[in-house]
Amino acid sequence: GEPSSLFTGLVFHEFQVRYDEGGEQLAFGLFGLGDQVTGTFEIDGKPFTAWCLTPMGIPKEADECGLTEKGMSYEARSSWSSHLEDVPTPSLCCAKCTELPFCKSWTWLEDAGLDGCGGSALKALGSPSGQRQTAHSSRRLAEGHGGAHAPCCDVLEAVSDGSTCGERILRLVNATGETLSTARRKVASEHPEACGACREPSTTRCWLKDALPNRKEAMHGAVSGLPVPVPKPSELGPLMSTLVAEAFGGPGLVTDDRRFCRASRVQFLAPKGLWR
Repeated sequence: GEPSSLFTGLVFHEFQVRYDEGGEQLAFGLFGLGDQVTGTFEIDGKPFTAWCLTPMGIPKEADECGLTEKGMSYEARSSWSSHLEDVPTPSLCCAKCTELPFCKSWTWLEDAGLDGCGGSALKALGSPSGQRQTAHSSRRLAEGHGGAHAPCCDVLEAVSDGSTCGERILRLVNATGETLSTARRKVASEHPEACGACREPSTTRCWLKDALPNRKEAMHGAVSGLPVPVPKPSELGPLMSTLVAEAFGGPGLVTDDRRFCRASRVQFLAPKGLWR
């Protein structure tokens, strides 16, 4: 495949558009990689893994999200977690968790903190008891968050006392109750040369985890919840592969159905920007 391409190859055997009278259209014309491996192979001596494709629906917000709590961040002892940037609403974060069978809890942050620093910045803002905690250092804020960090986090000295931009922002929030967005702009205005990058707007963030919360933290601008199961496409009506199998003698024609991908769930996509 071309190095510039995200895919070496893409093959799928089914396309279906189903209409329900008086209801909304379900389109399974968009596919993404699922979580089932069908085998491995080599191309030009390089090993590749073949994954089942998963039908993906049109962007929509979840109609039902189970238990939802505003102003709370869920902490969980999970073996897997992931986060998505620029998820505009809590219901889209809930929808993303709902579509993943191993996602057990989610947390949406309206302001993901100091641009690029990650969720640890917000944890310095207080505890459920309301007691203020000491602001973390810039190194601590960036700890555990791989990838590029915005200059707002990376600036080592903002003023003569050696404080970083991030530390000044957190101190301002702790002392005055300002939101992170407002405090970031104030620090950027007071120290434009060192902290001008902090004026840039922050982003929303959606955290997904594979465990139920064992602890909850009070957090401004956070919404957390638990997913509810959604029906699989096969439960919404017969898929084309089912009809073809019945017409030609049923599944008895298939000697090893492990080679074939199961009917998958519908996935929800957020608007442009979620998959950057």
